[in-house]
Amino acid sequence: MRGIFFLLATLFIGGVDRASALSQSSLREEEFYQEPAMHTMPFDLGYGPQEFRAYKQPDVSTFYRERPGGRRAQTPAFNGFAFKIVNMSPNRVKYFWDPGHGPGSAMSIIGPWNSAGTASFPTHKFYLTPFDDETKIIARFVCTPPQAVYYYDPITVEGDEEATQANLDALSQYDFDRYQAHSDSREFNKQYYEFTGREYLSTFPRNTAIHKIWPADYFGQEHWVTSEEVHFVDFPEESELKLPSTVGRDRRLKDGERFLEKYRSPEPYINMTMKVLSW
Repeated sequence: MRGIFFLLATLFIGGVDRASALSQSSLREEEFYQEPAMHTMPFDLGYGPQEFRAYKQPDVSTFYRERPGGRRAQTPAFNGFAFKIVNMSPNRVKYFWDPGHGPGSAMSIIGPWNSAGTASFPTHKFYLTPFDDETKIIARFVCTPPQAVYYYDPITVEGDEEATQANLDALSQYDFDRYQAHSDSREFNKQYYEFTGREYLSTFPRNTAIHKIWPADYFGQEHWVTSEEVHFVDFPEESELKLPSTVGRDRRLKDGERFLEKYRSPEPYINMTMKVLSW
């Protein structure tokens, strides 16, 4: 995920969908997809060669519009990390923080083929137990950066193909399909890390992004966009701020219609400028 933040003048419109709130912007449609830091990543999960578009962090000097190699990236003095455990089993398990002495503190219940996580730090310890027996520890984990995703896999028995196959044969078709999906995601994560130097925190494959991502290639870079969602100049009546009762397409406004329009500026549109401030 890109670590770029913007100064953005915008406003919240109460969760009402608009078919098209943007009328003009500083980028053409095709320019949203011309990201120079996106690269084609070849990978193979055992089904033949495939390709994936992955973000590779550019040289830090490019953020200053200088020649590559002119600056050295600084490592922040921050030891906070994400920690995620994937339950690759058909059974519910309990997830505990491990104090290192005595019983741990319950963190979560992880359902079959599901996951849970928390903010963590190096040497932070956790363990899992069966859902119905907190005295039996079935797996232990220690937060060891750069690894962020950890797997509880009782199906594969390292070094024993016969035992592994017996465990696979005992799974229903439903459970086998889910185990295979997590196994594929685990393998993709390894290849993604080798290509980008970062872990793939989601489960592969994930849905394709549906929103445009504005380029942020250097500090001070600016983009502009106009919107019909102009500023509010007065507070709406409390009775008009109730949650909408409609969902999906029924929440879309008609052409020319503006949510809570009588409380807004009479201007036809607002111009917003986005500026890259930090990485």
